[in-house]
Amino acid sequence: MSEGKMDRVFVERLNMHIDEMKWLYNELYNDDNAFTYFCHMLYEYYSARDKSLKDWDTARIEEPEWYVGNEMLGMQMYVDCFADTLQGVRDHLDYIQECGV
Repeated sequence: MSEGKMDRVFVERLNMHIDEMKWLYNELYNDDNAFTYFCHMLYEYYSARDKSLKDWDTARIEEPEWYVGNEMLGMQMYVDCFADTLQGVRDHLDYIQECGV
């Protein structure tokens, strides 16, 4: 991929994973031009990120196992199985809060 005028931090982070990303992408689409477009699209989204989010990204790089700590809790829910609609989820916010999410 042509790096051109891309931000150095973005290029360094992309290069850490580009081989695997390209392999996975091409397993699905087998289109190098589309992958190049995908990478440019990633750069556009990266460029639009707020500085505070980029700082958060940097902190996560410095602490690569940030996600295995006990400081946060996440929850995945399928709305249709949990409460049928988004309004139904709103009706159950007390339960979600009770779960500590």
